[in-house]
Amino acid sequence: MTATPTANPAKPRVLKPRAFTPAFTLVELLVVIGIIAVLISILLPALSRARAQANTVYCASNMRQLYQAIQLYGNTYKGYVMPAKIGTGSDIQSMWCGLQALGPLFGVKSNGTSAADLRALDRIGHMLNCPAVDRPADPAAAGGVTAFSVDYTYNENLGSTKGTSFYVNGVIQTDYKHDDYDPWLSFKKLNQVPQCALIAVDGYDSPTFPPSGDLRFVDMGDLFKDHRRIGWPHTKTANFLFNDGTVHNIRPWDKTLTANPYALPLGDAQLKANAAIPSYIIYAPQVLNTKNQAGKYKDSDVWAKGRNVPF
Repeated sequence: MTATPTANPAKPRVLKPRAFTPAFTLVELLVVIGIIAVLISILLPALSRARAQANTVYCASNMRQLYQAIQLYGNTYKGYVMPAKIGTGSDIQSMWCGLQALGPLFGVKSNGTSAADLRALDRIGHMLNCPAVDRPADPAAAGGVTAFSVDYTYNENLGSTKGTSFYVNGVIQTDYKHDDYDPWLSFKKLNQVPQCALIAVDGYDSPTFPPSGDLRFVDMGDLFKDHRRIGWPHTKTANFLFNDGTVHNIRPWDKTLTANPYALPLGDAQLKANAAIPSYIIYAPQVLNTKNQAGKYKDSDVWAKGRNVPF
């Protein structure tokens, strides 16, 4: 009788060793983190400088666009320079950056309704927006008043209603007073303004809408000690637009100034301009023969034809 074969017993399962998977040790991980931190510390300042330089270039492009608009104004209005104020109406209409002056030159129109005015002012604000200046760029309506702002301040010596007598419907306008006015602020033609005249400059940072007066300046006091309408948004420098169409990046405040000039009270003795700035020719030729104007400025303060931009 043949024996019945029995099943082979199961072979024992042999576990193969797992393949070795390399991994970071704690020390290696800390070294990598340290290297990344060093690289970031090196790259961030470079990126910050690149961003600041880009803002400066963007701002300069805005100013050149403004200069082109001024030339277009002269071609349209018998050779006159675009004034700081063209009429005695509201600022949103008659200011240099308003709907009747700069608006048409930028191709911005309004049908006269409040909503359309807001949209038009918004477009102008974006065209004159320096990315390094922290002013509100958009208009806002509050209490029935339209507030608006741009990031530059404009030279009122180029012309203003404060220096020109004119009538509307037989009534002399309130910006002009026969015995106390600013004759050097009269409207001027392009060929009367020397190439070295300052046209516009960066304004200061403001978390709220600045007063409309801060959108224009007459003299050094307006820019520095008395009103402080100039800014230094580009790493403590500002862009200056001149009447030859060039834009120069200049430190506005004296190098001896160590405090934040915008934290000092107006009139503070530390609020000193860069010593070269008075030679940038801010003032127009003047006839100071009214009762409150005699002796207000020196002859050396007045711009002179043929004088070069000091750069």
